[in-house]
Amino acid sequence: MFWIKALKSLLSVLQSSDSPYQVAFGVALGALLGLSPLATLQATLLFLILMGTKSNLGAAALATPLFAAIGFVLDPLAHRLGLALLTQVPALVPLWTSAYNAPLLPFTRFYNTVVLGNFLIGLALFLPVLFLSRQGVIYYRAHYQEKVSRWKIMKVLNLTKVTDLLDKVKK
Repeated sequence: MFWIKALKSLLSVLQSSDSPYQVAFGVALGALLGLSPLATLQATLLFLILMGTKSNLGAAALATPLFAAIGFVLDPLAHRLGLALLTQVPALVPLWTSAYNAPLLPFTRFYNTVVLGNFLIGLALFLPVLFLSRQGVIYYRAHYQEKVSRWKIMKVLNLTKVTDLLDKVKK
């Protein structure tokens, strides 16, 4: 049932009337949110940005767990990046000391090598994910939207009573 709901969510995001930029912004924010641990200040701020902008929430909801899994794979690289920035660049030591002593910044958990590394990787990937997602949505809508909307499975997925019935049968 999870895969059916995920497929339905993905197709509804791609078929939505939101602009390609809104969908792409949702994907990019979801990517950044997925690469950040949830119990941090930056995750809270990203969530507020997501809720306060006209980004596609469905796209963000799909991108967040995907990029959380990617972040798990990237953890060794993120650790090395964070470790290098926190310990091997003497010019940054005053910055880290000031940030750690600031009232709210420790809640970002920047002092954790993996958190810092994944957040920086997320920032570096934000614009490429935004532009690639936008291009992907534009391409999908130009070349596949009409074909996909005629699939019989789309008619089945659009019948919420059928998917609700499948959920009840599974339980």
